[in-house]
Amino acid sequence: MKKVKIDRSTVQLPNAVCGIMFIDGVPRFVTLENRHKIIPPGIYNAKRDTHYGNPDKYDDYVVWELQNVPGRTQIQIHIGNKWDDSEGCILIGSRFNASISFPYLMESKIAHQRFMDITRNDDQLEIEII
Repeated sequence: MKKVKIDRSTVQLPNAVCGIMFIDGVPRFVTLENRHKIIPPGIYNAKRDTHYGNPDKYDDYVVWELQNVPGRTQIQIHIGNKWDDSEGCILIGSRFNASISFPYLMESKIAHQRFMDITRNDDQLEIEII
């Protein structure tokens, strides 16, 4: 089982929280969360699930879903570019844009596919959020 750590200690803005995702100790991706619906720090198990797409924009796709998040359900790591693309989930990207005042994830679809490729042989993940 791979260990994933999301370190959100670097940049916290009024509406967004930026993070760095490590997989087995190696920094691999960046993350973005809606500050108003932030996931509490902790260690969570995650299982595969489906993110149901908007038929006008994209198809359904497989994601990792965090389990036992206090007071929350359906907390997923999924594709998105800006903090308000999330209703409380973790968005994943390859890098941030250059604007610190309005952080935007770049290459989210590519990063998500790479993340799923890296974890393709795992039945579950341990995800630590700090």
